[in-house]
Amino acid sequence: MDEKELVQKILAGDEGAKALFFTTHRERVYRNCVHLLGYRDPEAEDVAQEVFITAFAKLADFEFRSSLATWLTQICIYKCHNRFRQRAKSVQQEHEALEALLQRKAQRQGNDREWDEGRRRLLAQLMAKLGKDCREIIE
Repeated sequence: MDEKELVQKILAGDEGAKALFFTTHRERVYRNCVHLLGYRDPEAEDVAQEVFITAFAKLADFEFRSSLATWLTQICIYKCHNRFRQRAKSVQQEHEALEALLQRKAQRQGNDREWDEGRRRLLAQLMAKLGKDCREIIE
């Protein structure tokens, strides 16, 4: 069946067409996510799922100016880019928290106990965000 027919069936609520769409494109979408996010990135599967969620939500707007595979690749690139931006924001927030801790340390030279407790809390938060393999290496 051609892509237009497949899309029409999906929009009509045909679950079989939806499953065919997913199975036809899932491997390529996942490989794109892995390529963009990095080998063994634990978020690659999540992003691949987000690609399909977005695709199904916007399928009615697909204009067939490209193939479905190309369209899904564009969604994938967009989702991966957003994931990088989220990571950058997270790193920036953690950097700011560390800077604030360092400033408090400089202001309170005599109070090492508070510094140590704050540092331990921050390290625990950062470690919790790491993947299992990275956390084991650091520990």
